[in-house]
Amino acid sequence: MLSEDLLENSILNDDFVDMVEEIHIRSRFMGNTFLIKNRESKDRYIESNFKNVLDEILSDTSSLSSEIVLRKLILSYAALSIAQSLRIDLHAATEELYYYMRKKDEETHLELLDSIRHILSKGHKLDN
Repeated sequence: MLSEDLLENSILNDDFVDMVEEIHIRSRFMGNTFLIKNRESKDRYIESNFKNVLDEILSDTSSLSSEIVLRKLILSYAALSIAQSLRIDLHAATEELYYYMRKKDEETHLELLDSIRHILSKGHKLDN
């Protein structure tokens, strides 16, 4: 609903983007080179990175198994969630996640496998 409101009101959308940048970038002194860009440059940068991520995932899918690609996506999402909730950078969150996973190797491995199998089984049901 927020997305729809922002799409319909460009002034509100610009104010929202400024607020998010203030909270998440300026106040932490992060991403300053991104901040000084104009909106079109920022959009091109985001578009380029978005396309690169999709290309990388498709490339991984063609050369690796679906299970490995899903594992990579799940772990990336988990690390991102940890980073956001703890307000630490993504690299630190990833290291903490891998430390935890090594510590509880068998348990986390089985949980990941179960989740991947469940996701894949749901996907096959949708294909039929």
